[in-house]
Amino acid sequence: MMILWVEEELKDIRGKNGKRVIEVDAFGNYIRELGREEPEIKPKISLSIDAYWQDKIYQLLKGRKAVVIMSEPSTGKIISLVSSPAFDSNAFSDQDNQKINGYLNDKENLPLLNRAISARYHPGSVFKIVMATAGLESGVINKDTLIEDTGTLKVGDYTYKTWSGRSDGMVDIIKAIKRSNDIFFYKLGELLGVDRIKTWALKYGFGAKTGVEISGEVEGVVPDDKWKRETKGEGWYLGNTYHLSIGQGDLDVTPLQVNQMTNVIANKGNKCKMSILKDSKVECENIGLEENNWETIVEGMKEACHTGGTAWPLFNFKTELACKTGTAEVGDGSNDTHAWLTAFAPADDPKISITVMVERGGEGSDVAAPIVGDILKEWFNEPNTLVPRYIDKKEVTE
Repeated sequence: MMILWVEEELKDIRGKNGKRVIEVDAFGNYIRELGREEPEIKPKISLSIDAYWQDKIYQLLKGRKAVVIMSEPSTGKIISLVSSPAFDSNAFSDQDNQKINGYLNDKENLPLLNRAISARYHPGSVFKIVMATAGLESGVINKDTLIEDTGTLKVGDYTYKTWSGRSDGMVDIIKAIKRSNDIFFYKLGELLGVDRIKTWALKYGFGAKTGVEISGEVEGVVPDDKWKRETKGEGWYLGNTYHLSIGQGDLDVTPLQVNQMTNVIANKGNKCKMSILKDSKVECENIGLEENNWETIVEGMKEACHTGGTAWPLFNFKTELACKTGTAEVGDGSNDTHAWLTAFAPADDPKISITVMVERGGEGSDVAAPIVGDILKEWFNEPNTLVPRYIDKKEVTE
């Protein structure tokens, strides 16, 4: 007769989980108990996650493939971390096989994927915050440096255009952030070189796990010549630097990393470990951002939320916002783009940061910015804030 052993889950009257190992025959009949692990009472865990905002944001997203992260810049405490579409976790504890199989077989929506920490995306123009930092901190540019936007940039047989399709003329770093000017950042990337870009990307936390207390977090990729030779068997070209400079190419990040980057700027160069635990120790380190350079970057982010900037749904907030839009090409041959917006507020005394990414959603200003606006209107109790629908979006969309 075949003898088997199996593990059984145990629950005491308090609902605490334990385990025992028993011996059964080939028909599943009980023979004897081999061992037992009694249920333990674990310390209580208090989360920084706010149930109200979780529910509110799920309702706002309406099942779209998207991520919304809200956090406190000065501590790294996460207030809301929503990955949509979601799933009912009770299906697993209740062993609801119909629901479980439905989740596992939903290849289109992937509801079991935590898009906030386990999926990698091109960040698009939100990465220009890193570029601005690298340029200012390395001394390659300063606040007054002007670069001419000619509308297109030719390198050999290749042509690189700005997203707006028109020239912004002479551009400084504040206007470059405000207008998300691609030509400025292409040329800045050429001046910097890939190694200095990667150095500052790593300082902001890209290419590494944030350390949030959730399993499944991925590191993402910050490419360089060494990575490309080892991964693709070819060298690094100027075109690769151009793509990296606007958050495209082989650069892959998680939405939580983008929120951490946002917090670094909001927190004057202090990078705090991201956490969902209310009482965990706050761990922060300064990445070495000079105050005058920080002020310049924040000024550009403020301008992005004002008339002439790219975040048109946020133009008339009473609370001063600092933000950056992004529209990232997916890179799979389609014309799909991920819609990004990341922001913090109040701009001069940040209490909240928010990062929104809508997968294949379209343009950051059209799609992600209204979600940010809806959340921040309630957060700052601005019920009369109106989205200026009369704006000519062709002039500002990015």
